[in-house]
Amino acid sequence: MGILSRVLAVAAMVALLTACGSSRVPPRSGPTTSPSTSNAASGPTTTGPAAPPCGVVVSPEVVVTAQPEPCTATTHVAATIHIVLDPGFRWDTPTSDSSIVAVVNVVRQSSGRLDADLRAAGVGQATVSAAGSVLCPPGQPCPALVRLWTLHITVRATTG
Repeated sequence: MGILSRVLAVAAMVALLTACGSSRVPPRSGPTTSPSTSNAASGPTTTGPAAPPCGVVVSPEVVVTAQPEPCTATTHVAATIHIVLDPGFRWDTPTSDSSIVAVVNVVRQSSGRLDADLRAAGVGQATVSAAGSVLCPPGQPCPALVRLWTLHITVRATTG
């Protein structure tokens, strides 16, 4: 019976690891994708496009100078940086370590995706960060993992 107990224990462990591996946590970063127009039965169902690299939405007012992480962006006073944090995580509200950059317009979606605006209020540097824990379906094993997202921002005087 000792061998049978070991075989059952190994089978239970494999089942647990398989359940954790199917939590559909998106990769840390990658190219922005669009929903597929192909037949829905041919691939997995998604909740929408993946978050952009570094979480920063492309804009003429923002230059991202390092990717994927730690990310660095440069902008000017009065500019707004729009961020999108990956679905599949339960994100804390992003915080800024300086009054130079304010976090506003935070919107959470049921997929875990978080959208927010970062407003540049003065010249200088700030770091905005947020932590996200894995968002798992109810009743499934869930890994106790946390992801830290950080964006270093340099704000320059308005030109022109």
